[in-house]
Amino acid sequence: MSGQPEQFEDVTFELLVNEAGRLRREPLVKPALVIGRAAPADVVLGNPLVSRKHAKLSRDGLGVWTIEDLASHNGVWIDGQRVSKRTLAPGDHVTIGPFILSIVPAEDAQTDSDSVASFAPSLAEDSAQSELFVTRVDADENISSRRLRELNFITDRLAEITASGDLYREACRRTARQPDETSLILHLQTGEHEDRKPPEILAFHRGGASPTDDKAQAGGFRISRRVIEAVARNPQPVQASNLRFSGSHLQLTLTDDEKPRAVLCVPITVDDDSADVLYLDVPAEQAGTDALDFARAIGRQVNFARKSLLLAEETARRRIIDHQLEMAREIQSNMVPTKLDLSASVDLALLCEPAMWVGGDHCDVWSLADGRIALVVGDVSGKGLPAAMVMTNLQAALRTALDFCPDPAQALTHVSRHLEKHMPLGIFVTLFLGLLHPESGRLNYVNAGHVMPLLASGGKVGELGVPRHMPLGLGGPEYASDTADITPGDAMIIVTDGVTEAKSPNTDDEFGMQRLQSVFEAAPSAASGDLVGAVAQAIQNFRGPLKQHDDVTILALRIRQ
Repeated sequence: MSGQPEQFEDVTFELLVNEAGRLRREPLVKPALVIGRAAPADVVLGNPLVSRKHAKLSRDGLGVWTIEDLASHNGVWIDGQRVSKRTLAPGDHVTIGPFILSIVPAEDAQTDSDSVASFAPSLAEDSAQSELFVTRVDADENISSRRLRELNFITDRLAEITASGDLYREACRRTARQPDETSLILHLQTGEHEDRKPPEILAFHRGGASPTDDKAQAGGFRISRRVIEAVARNPQPVQASNLRFSGSHLQLTLTDDEKPRAVLCVPITVDDDSADVLYLDVPAEQAGTDALDFARAIGRQVNFARKSLLLAEETARRRIIDHQLEMAREIQSNMVPTKLDLSASVDLALLCEPAMWVGGDHCDVWSLADGRIALVVGDVSGKGLPAAMVMTNLQAALRTALDFCPDPAQALTHVSRHLEKHMPLGIFVTLFLGLLHPESGRLNYVNAGHVMPLLASGGKVGELGVPRHMPLGLGGPEYASDTADITPGDAMIIVTDGVTEAKSPNTDDEFGMQRLQSVFEAAPSAASGDLVGAVAQAIQNFRGPLKQHDDVTILALRIRQ
């Protein structure tokens, strides 16, 4: 090919051709070129896998490049996908047969790259014959216009990354473009340590290397122990070379004395005891006066992109979790009984309000085969999803047990043993189970460590029964049932400790049983729904602006006269 490379906005572009590590550059002198196996193709790729007229490379007036397959036999490939026509983003790699093609600024030819599994590199004891000089870090950065264009290009490419796991790999791709450049991102243990952990490679790319070569070379790549020690002790940018650029601030050495080299190492993220750093090993002539400022700017852009990606990923995860919790809340809400007209003689009402998305309170009401009404109010220790999962297990186990055990004590004994086997250690359930004969008002019940129910009978309000049983899931002796007769006009209310332990914003007082009893006494003949509403309102008034800290469940019944 002949002629001068075409200029576009002061940037000269070339086509970098990589064949198994052998590189050549082709100046892009026309807005449209044919790529083929032999002349008259503008770009000749001499290999039988390349068709005579394989592809067309063109650029529009805005500087956008496009690659088009000219009905070739083996195709045009980008990122592992065969394409017929594709607009090329800066840094894209086109594969034609054994060749990898890249469109690059002439002074910054770029090559292929790939990810590297995390492992430690080789720490080299630097040669004693060469010196390394740490460049002074100025407060004001001085970056040339060429570097600014390159920085903008890298920033744009980083902004296209959609997964945080790809960010460091892309940063290495964009900062090591020529065959004699190497870019790593390392994780360092910072601070003063006599036995410092070796650095860990998070990403690696050597310019001109294939993905397989990158992976093979990363583990054996030699980095300067003294450079790493300097940055690990004081996470500040370091520029080092075996050529003197400025006065020596710290005498170190490099890993390679055979040719002039430069190392730039800049922090990306710094925590209390660790840091992720960008480590560049480049020819010394590329480490000019603005090289460190340029590397620092890249490090900042990588950090900004990382924070944005992590925030976006966390937001997406939070959105998924919220959706799942909303579904769980809906499922649990649907488990609360809505059919409460189980008998003409019994007026029932209930309220279940979890403190979180889902809760560990359990309330269930249903009719047994023999006509009795099962009344259940329970409270799983803890709150949130773990308690809700135990509650779901409890509901299924209790309904099944009552199908086979008509005695509430026997049913609870079986359920307690089941929970003891299958619940996590330390989880327990307080529970009140009552079986009510709606016609006679006879109530057989067991209170397993639960808040005492209140019974309004004969104009008086008092606790039903005496506490004598352990909560479910804690072992202990078998349960025994008690009996009470509820006559027409009597009412009963069963709550969880989210009611009695509601907090006042002004004092350390709890709502308590006495206030609950006062609410009950103030509505001696109220319907069950009104009684539940009165208790809920009293709790809200007592709590004031404080948020609900525990699940609240209220079950009320009245025997109609």
